[in-house]
Amino acid sequence: MTIKNFFILTAISSCLFGIALLFMPEQMAIWHGQNTLDNFGKFTAQMLGGALFATGTIGWMAKNSNPSEARTAILKFLLVSDIFYTLVNGFHLIQNSGGEPFQYLELIVPSFFAIGAVYFLRRK
Repeated sequence: MTIKNFFILTAISSCLFGIALLFMPEQMAIWHGQNTLDNFGKFTAQMLGGALFATGTIGWMAKNSNPSEARTAILKFLLVSDIFYTLVNGFHLIQNSGGEPFQYLELIVPSFFAIGAVYFLRRK
Protein backbone atom coordinates (compact mmCIF):
# COMPACT_ATOMS: atom_id res chain seq x y z
CA MET A 1 0.00 0.00 0.00
CA THR A 2 1.22 3.47 -0.79
CA ILE A 3 0.92 6.41 1.54
CA LYS A 4 -1.42 8.02 -0.99
CA ASN A 5 -3.79 5.05 -0.74
CA PHE A 6 -3.51 5.16 3.05
CA PHE A 7 -4.54 8.82 3.13
CA ILE A 8 -7.39 8.18 0.67
CA LEU A 9 -8.73 5.28 2.77
CA THR A 10 -8.43 7.42 5.90
CA ALA A 11 -10.35 10.20 4.18
CA ILE A 12 -13.13 7.92 2.96
CA SER A 13 -13.55 6.11 6.27
CA SER A 14 -13.42 9.21 8.45
CA CYS A 15 -15.75 11.20 6.20
CA LEU A 16 -18.30 8.38 5.99
CA PHE A 17 -18.42 7.90 9.77
CA GLY A 18 -18.37 11.67 10.24
CA ILE A 19 -21.27 12.32 7.86
CA ALA A 20 -23.28 9.52 9.47
CA LEU A 21 -22.76 11.02 12.93
CA LEU A 22 -23.50 14.55 11.71
CA PHE A 23 -26.72 13.76 9.90
CA MET A 24 -27.99 10.50 11.47
CA PRO A 25 -26.98 10.53 15.14
CA GLU A 26 -30.18 8.72 16.17
CA GLN A 27 -29.58 5.91 13.66
CA MET A 28 -25.97 5.60 14.77
CA ALA A 29 -27.20 5.31 18.37
CA ILE A 30 -29.53 2.47 17.34
CA TRP A 31 -26.61 0.69 15.64
CA HIS A 32 -24.78 1.01 18.97
CA GLY A 33 -27.63 -0.60 20.91
CA GLN A 34 -29.19 2.62 22.23
CA ASN A 35 -32.93 3.08 21.78
CA THR A 36 -32.96 6.77 22.60
CA LEU A 37 -30.61 9.69 22.30
CA ASP A 38 -31.12 12.83 24.39
CA ASN A 39 -30.16 16.31 23.19
CA PHE A 40 -26.69 16.17 24.75
CA GLY A 41 -26.04 12.76 23.21
CA LYS A 42 -27.11 14.07 19.82
CA PHE A 43 -24.88 17.14 20.24
CA THR A 44 -21.91 14.98 21.29
CA ALA A 45 -22.39 12.59 18.37
CA GLN A 46 -22.55 15.50 15.93
CA MET A 47 -19.41 17.06 17.43
CA LEU A 48 -17.57 13.75 16.95
CA GLY A 49 -18.96 13.60 13.42
CA GLY A 50 -17.52 17.02 12.70
CA ALA A 51 -14.14 15.99 14.11
CA LEU A 52 -14.14 12.81 12.01
CA PHE A 53 -15.10 14.75 8.89
CA ALA A 54 -12.23 17.18 9.58
CA THR A 55 -9.88 14.22 10.00
CA GLY A 56 -11.02 12.87 6.65
CA THR A 57 -10.46 16.26 5.07
CA ILE A 58 -6.90 16.33 6.40
CA GLY A 59 -6.30 12.88 4.97
CA TRP A 60 -7.67 13.91 1.59
CA MET A 61 -5.54 17.06 1.45
CA ALA A 62 -2.40 15.10 2.44
CA LYS A 63 -2.79 12.40 -0.21
CA ASN A 64 -0.44 14.08 -2.70
CA SER A 65 2.02 15.47 -0.17
CA ASN A 66 5.73 14.84 -0.39
CA PRO A 67 7.79 13.66 2.57
CA SER A 68 7.97 16.57 5.00
CA GLU A 69 7.58 17.55 8.64
CA ALA A 70 3.95 18.45 7.91
CA ARG A 71 3.18 14.98 6.53
CA THR A 72 4.89 13.40 9.54
CA ALA A 73 2.76 15.59 11.83
CA ILE A 74 -0.40 14.48 10.00
CA LEU A 75 0.58 10.82 10.40
CA LYS A 76 1.22 11.37 14.12
CA PHE A 77 -2.16 13.08 14.48
CA LEU A 78 -3.87 10.16 12.76
CA LEU A 79 -2.00 7.70 14.97
CA VAL A 80 -2.99 9.45 18.19
CA SER A 81 -6.63 9.88 17.16
CA ASP A 82 -6.93 6.26 16.01
CA ILE A 83 -5.36 5.01 19.25
CA PHE A 84 -7.88 7.01 21.28
CA TYR A 85 -10.83 5.83 19.14
CA THR A 86 -9.66 2.24 19.57
CA LEU A 87 -9.19 2.60 23.33
CA VAL A 88 -12.55 4.27 23.90
CA ASN A 89 -14.35 1.64 21.82
CA GLY A 90 -12.44 -1.18 23.50
CA PHE A 91 -13.17 0.08 27.02
CA HIS A 92 -16.84 0.50 26.14
CA LEU A 93 -17.06 -3.06 24.85
CA ILE A 94 -15.29 -4.41 27.95
CA GLN A 95 -17.51 -2.43 30.35
CA ASN A 96 -20.65 -3.68 28.62
CA SER A 97 -19.41 -7.27 28.20
CA GLY A 98 -19.68 -6.99 24.45
CA GLY A 99 -21.74 -4.95 22.08
CA GLU A 100 -23.33 -4.62 18.69
CA PRO A 101 -21.53 -5.75 15.51
CA PHE A 102 -21.16 -2.11 14.42
CA GLN A 103 -19.16 -1.40 17.59
CA TYR A 104 -16.67 -4.13 16.70
CA LEU A 105 -16.27 -2.57 13.28
CA GLU A 106 -15.47 0.72 15.00
CA LEU A 107 -12.87 -1.11 17.07
CA ILE A 108 -11.18 -2.84 14.14
CA VAL A 109 -11.08 0.00 11.58
CA PRO A 110 -9.16 2.54 13.71
CA SER A 111 -6.83 -0.25 14.86
CA PHE A 112 -5.80 -0.94 11.28
CA PHE A 113 -5.40 2.77 10.55
CA ALA A 114 -3.19 3.14 13.64
CA ILE A 115 -1.05 0.25 12.42
CA GLY A 116 -0.87 1.91 9.00
CA ALA A 117 0.22 5.21 10.52
CA VAL A 118 2.98 3.44 12.48
CA TYR A 119 4.07 1.67 9.31
CA PHE A 120 4.41 4.90 7.34
CA LEU A 121 6.05 6.75 10.24
CA ARG A 122 8.71 4.04 10.53
CA ARG A 123 9.16 3.70 6.78
CA LYS A 124 10.62 7.14 6.12
